Amino acid sequence: MTCQTRGVLPAQVTVGDPTAARLVLLIVITLVVLGLALIAVAVWLIRSTRVDPPEMAVLELMTTHAYLSADTEERERMIERVLAEMAEADVDSGEANGDSAGTDTASEAAGSADGGEPADSVR
Repeated sequence: MTCQTRGVLPAQVTVGDPTAARLVLLIVITLVVLGLALIAVAVWLIRSTRVDPPEMAVLELMTTHAYLSADTEERERMIERVLAEMAEADVDSGEANGDSAGTDTASEAAGSADGGEPADSVR
């Protein structure tokens, strides 16, 4: 049995032809590799765009140019602002859920800027 192919192979292709089998195998392998590459890109994209937990906000602040170029007092004020925003977000989420435990966490986060000292203390 022969069939005429157009555009792909100019010659006649027969069933069981080793050249055609190699071509089909090459196409299959190429598609499998392409599929694996797309899966790897999807996994990378999902992992790189994952949202950080709110607890990482202070560390994210510490990587900014504004934080690194600020003096000690300004750095403390920046951290206090981030902690206050986190506490406010915890209170808001606690109120939305009807949960009173959110206010305890918020007061703890606002109460200690670095290792137990109150956030509004003067050094």
